Amino acid sequence: MKNHKEHSESGFILPLIIIVGLIIGAGLMALSARTFTSLIGSIRQGQSREAREIAESGAAIILKELNRNYPYLLIEDCEVTSRIGTPTCDGRKEKSAGGSFIYRTSICPKSDAPPQNILSKLAGFTPGNKGRYRLISYQFTGDQHQGGTARIRVQGEKILTPNGNEAIRASAYIDQELSVLPKNCNVPVNTPSEQSGFPGLLAEKISLGNNDIFGDVNGNVLCTTCDPNQSRAQLAAAMGLQNNGNVDGNLFGGQIAMPPVAPFPSNAPINPQPALSAIDGTFTLDAGSSNGGRCFTDAQSITHCKISSITLKGSETLTVNTSGNSRIQLYVDEDITIGGNTSLIHSGSPSALAIFGKPRSTSSTCSQNVTIGGGGSTINVFFFMPDACLGINGGSGTPDIQGAVWTREYKGSNSNNADIRVPDNMGSIIFTSFGSGYALGIREFAALGTNRWTLIQLPQ
Repeated sequence: MKNHKEHSESGFILPLIIIVGLIIGAGLMALSARTFTSLIGSIRQGQSREAREIAESGAAIILKELNRNYPYLLIEDCEVTSRIGTPTCDGRKEKSAGGSFIYRTSICPKSDAPPQNILSKLAGFTPGNKGRYRLISYQFTGDQHQGGTARIRVQGEKILTPNGNEAIRASAYIDQELSVLPKNCNVPVNTPSEQSGFPGLLAEKISLGNNDIFGDVNGNVLCTTCDPNQSRAQLAAAMGLQNNGNVDGNLFGGQIAMPPVAPFPSNAPINPQPALSAIDGTFTLDAGSSNGGRCFTDAQSITHCKISSITLKGSETLTVNTSGNSRIQLYVDEDITIGGNTSLIHSGSPSALAIFGKPRSTSSTCSQNVTIGGGGSTINVFFFMPDACLGINGGSGTPDIQGAVWTREYKGSNSNNADIRVPDNMGSIIFTSFGSGYALGIREFAALGTNRWTLIQLPQ
């Protein structure tokens, strides 16, 4: 009886042990599966985090390169559609007469590297080959004078290479909105420039000869077709500065954002309509007067005059009278010839007499000529004649021009008596008189801060 009972109990315990073992095994398998799933999820989360970090690192690399070597590209819209594609821009740059593209931005020396050289920085591997980044798009909103904001989108990819085969494990995109601010050369944003970048003499081609450009603050010369990546000695040679010539300020090369030449106002009274007529011989122009039907005065006390040409010879003089806040602006359609010992007399501020010429043409030669002979009195004037060849013959040493000269070609002479003096406040009075478009200066841009930041995560 006892043996039968023991046999029954042993037969019951064995299935129980098997069932319990199966339950424990199933639990262990479930736990292992959950642990494996958690491990895979953790790996994927880590790879997604790395993809985000790669995108952030790539954006930092791109912005650092733009700020350091390509600040003029900070105000361009660019997009890269392939990993090795050339940036395409939206047309904020214009074509020159020769067909090459010119960036409409103020530039500092050494900051006008060709955009092709940045391609290797727009896409690549982060330090340590942790992953690959590439620029998707860069969009700028603003202008070349005040800056604005930029939105940059960069993709980051976590790359693994099992058995030598590349595999993308995670991908992330970041969108950043940044502030793009103008700044003076070689100094931080909102820091005064060590020297003014206002160009007292600006031209596409410059032959200074023995002429002098005086002005400790604004006596700068800018040649817009000269290579900016040159030393002062190299720029002096490119601008034809001879041994007896002197420039108080800096010599600059490279493009700059130019305002359009001011046209004769469209709101001139129809009757009588100012006539386009020549000044040939001694004449006087008075602010606030019609000056024989040549001019009209607007509500801002600016007298606008249509002039076909100006020719003075012998002892003839053209006298321009301005006072107080009055100004005279001459819109000249043809040539200006001021012979030796003749004078264009204006004793007011240089910004109170502005002479505007024709807009820049696509012709290979100047459409206007301005010749100033030596021996006359100083002309207080602002010349803005972007399609003219302007030069001083001889020189009086008084100086010949007090103000600023912006033209297509400047043709200096061998005389060491010919000179231009640029007042210290010339940049500010030009800005005040003609608006922000005329606030030219050798500046660059910097992308700073993050206004908004968005992450788009694409796990594989």
